[in-house]
Amino acid sequence: MENKLFLCFFICFLVLTNLFGWELGRQTEFPAHFYDLEVAGDDVWVAGKDGAFARSLDNGETFQFVESPAFISETATYLDINAISAINENNIIAIGQDGLAMITTDAENWATIDSLATFYGTGDIEDVIYLDSGKIWVAGKSGKIAYSNDSGKTWAQQVSNTTNTIYAISMNESGTGYICGNNGSPDSAWVNKTIDFGETWSNCGASFAGNPHLNDVYQSDNRVVVCGAGGFLAVSDDNAQSFVQIEVELLVNDLKNIVMSGETGYVAGKNGELITTTDNWASAKLVVNNFIPHFDGIGFNANGELVACGWYGNIIKSSDLGVNWEEKAVPAYYFYGGSMVDADTWFLAGTFSTLMKTSDGGESYQRIEVSAVSEKFYDCCFLDENIGVIATNDGGKIYRTINGGDDWNEIVIEMNELRQFVFSDDTSGYVIGDGNVFKTDDAGATWLSVQDN
Repeated sequence: MENKLFLCFFICFLVLTNLFGWELGRQTEFPAHFYDLEVAGDDVWVAGKDGAFARSLDNGETFQFVESPAFISETATYLDINAISAINENNIIAIGQDGLAMITTDAENWATIDSLATFYGTGDIEDVIYLDSGKIWVAGKSGKIAYSNDSGKTWAQQVSNTTNTIYAISMNESGTGYICGNNGSPDSAWVNKTIDFGETWSNCGASFAGNPHLNDVYQSDNRVVVCGAGGFLAVSDDNAQSFVQIEVELLVNDLKNIVMSGETGYVAGKNGELITTTDNWASAKLVVNNFIPHFDGIGFNANGELVACGWYGNIIKSSDLGVNWEEKAVPAYYFYGGSMVDADTWFLAGTFSTLMKTSDGGESYQRIEVSAVSEKFYDCCFLDENIGVIATNDGGKIYRTINGGDDWNEIVIEMNELRQFVFSDDTSGYVIGDGNVFKTDDAGATWLSVQDN
């Protein structure tokens, strides 16, 4: 019991300290949502809310926090970083909240681009594209586009032919590019096109079923792919003049990001939604995978593996085409409970069916699979490394394992929400919640209401 109280205090301490900013050099623990991922050679970059910014030097195996100008020292606040674009391991640009734009030529030292901050004011920059030729475009609030032809040294404004927020921009080295977004509320999808490196932009005239909010646009030769709200995914073979929607079963969530490698591609979105193609979107299918939280950025690393980032501090990697994902940083889920077996072995439980284990006192963590659906775990208690129970918010459901989480048995008791476990020894304990208390005398195998005894 003392170990559990200590761990709960420790978790609260971590959460509270995380709210006051990043600590340079600590283990990668991000209490923020990630919005974008970029691969540059063997490096992988992720960035997101509240200045969350991390870099991997080993194709996404490990990540370290990166200090950047996203921290405003005058106000002691961190600005959101919305997107990253790189042409190699050294030349990278990142953009975001309140006209934030920062650029580096050595992947170490970042400089702010003051002219873009002035141009956008308090409006966000939503997306950026950096070409090998040194041309850069940034786009965002009120339809504003800025362009540099010298790797960010000088900038000029472009007329986008829209005053609506631009959420994504695509451009190729021949000067053909696309922007997309929505008209606010209600959503009304649109795509604008340029064939002269953005000197002029015009509406493509395409219509979209349901007028979804569009989050991303990808182009390859004459093919243009867009994705957005409500699981919307559509392909054009006529330079975005018309689109054919791709229907994939059970899609009801926002799709956020498109990535391609040859004929193979992926679209990632909320609630672990992942779609793939192997024939350049002539056909597509849903990828059933073990990731429940929200995807936001996805890419192929230098080894051809999938790397991704998303909400709640998730940075993950898959070596089997997106079916199984491994945590590559300590995700800052909304943890509600914890259990400490000894000084080195802890378990943390929280939202999105999350159960995390550390065997080295918090130096590293592994995710333990419990449920294939999204549930809220309010508490967990492990009597040793093998026997443990989890309390959920789902109709009195308790999960129990006797082999350290390799297998789980589902137990249902007459209580809507289970809140907390209290064990007095290795066999006797209680679960509390929803105006009732249940007791076990066999280490959680069976439970009886104390009101019935």
